[in-house]
Amino acid sequence: MHLGIMAKTFPRPTFEQTLDAIADLGLTHVQFNMSCAGLPTLPERMDENHCVWIARSFRERGLTMAAISGTFNLCDPDPVRLAENLRRLDSLAAGCRWLDTRIITLCTGTRDPDDMWKGHPENMRRSAWDSLVASMREAVNIADRHEVILAFEPERHNVVNSVARARMLLDTIGSPWLKVVLDPANLVREGELDRCEEMLDEAFDWLGPEIVLAHAKPPETGCSPEETMSVLSCWRRDPAGRFPWDVAGNALVYLLKTGTSVEEILELMSSRNVRGIFGVDEDDPKLPRVSRHLFEVERFFRPFIKRLAAMRFDGAVVMHGMAESEVEPMQGCLTSQIDSSPRES
Repeated sequence: MHLGIMAKTFPRPTFEQTLDAIADLGLTHVQFNMSCAGLPTLPERMDENHCVWIARSFRERGLTMAAISGTFNLCDPDPVRLAENLRRLDSLAAGCRWLDTRIITLCTGTRDPDDMWKGHPENMRRSAWDSLVASMREAVNIADRHEVILAFEPERHNVVNSVARARMLLDTIGSPWLKVVLDPANLVREGELDRCEEMLDEAFDWLGPEIVLAHAKPPETGCSPEETMSVLSCWRRDPAGRFPWDVAGNALVYLLKTGTSVEEILELMSSRNVRGIFGVDEDDPKLPRVSRHLFEVERFFRPFIKRLAAMRFDGAVVMHGMAESEVEPMQGCLTSQIDSSPRES
């Protein structure tokens, strides 16, 4: 399992600077978008020399292109635009052999004519489903010709908006070239975090073997990033779990500033004797506080990473949907989860 990032998270003047920003964080896997190299997401044509240069730039920085975005509206009500995008998908798929990647990510689309991420009343109609199936069959034929994998993602406002519909599409198309991108934040809505485990059980039961790429987008926790809670309160909310030291850096900084040694901190982490180290009551204003939002995010991703590890997932977990300033806290949270998750033998 490898932690990665969407390249578009880092808006930089040049393609090389984008890759440098990713490599500087110690990340190794990237979901790429041709827009980062000065082209549309679906280029008119793929130039071999340009693609080889991109692949070489990745290798020089120790980066792997885990996937490339090929997103367009597969249910586009404009047949001319849909046909053109399918033609461009063929061009992108042909270039994957030079780019050194085998996964293209897709969106199952919507009947909204202007925004492929916007819901539409017709999305639940049989006509929308038939349109998606017809387009996906064409896309899969393209994948077969170029031996690339197409990975679609269940999205709330698209025609495939659930685990059940994702399974239906896989079974209807019946192709080894069609797989799934799983983002748990698209399955759990605000106020449903307590149902996370059962929703993940459903997703992995029905889609597990088809998952080739995982997404890690911060869920809607219902609390702001500025909202805080005491370390003890944080610990007591999840007594059976691992305390999220990776997202409680302010507490560790406090400990070091007050003269607590590294050995004492390690003892604290192993003994869970928080109060003994701090020497204060829970309501004491000197007690460090942690972000409630980041704690909820950490708690949300723990069962997701655990299930990926259990199925021996060897793909990339791609962070996205956040500001650049939020990447490092999320990176720390997920790296800790990945490193500590047991693998089934």
